[in-house]
Amino acid sequence: MDELAAKVKKASELIAFCQGRLKATETEVGKIIDGMENRKEG
Repeated sequence: MDELAAKVKKASELIAFCQGRLKATETEVGKIIDGMENRKEG
């Protein structure tokens, strides 16, 4: 049972890490797209 709990804890940590990376990437891509749109208008 302890092994299962450890695996669940590790999985939740990995999920949180991946969500953080996805959010950071999403923000970065959004900035790039905004920059591209601004260049079109200028």
